[in-house]
Amino acid sequence: MKNDDWTDLYYDLCDDTEINERLSKLINESCHVYRAHIDGNWITDHKPKYTEMYAVEIKACPFLVGPLLSLRNRVVSNLTHAAIDLNKNDE
Repeated sequence: MKNDDWTDLYYDLCDDTEINERLSKLINESCHVYRAHIDGNWITDHKPKYTEMYAVEIKACPFLVGPLLSLRNRVVSNLTHAAIDLNKNDE
């Protein structure tokens, strides 16, 4: 499933509907914000904000890393890797 960064999609990443709904919202929002600022005006606060949000989800459910990366979306991949690093630094 490819996100054009504008269309809201539902991501079925695991068996938990609540997690899927929360992550779908997060993925759609982070992709939309990135697309809206693709001209280079990605505000300095955006990446840390979304990295932290992804990190919280990944810390609670580490099994989400694989499904997130399998989306092959550069925004999601970038934020997932940043979240993994953030979680490692918090240990």
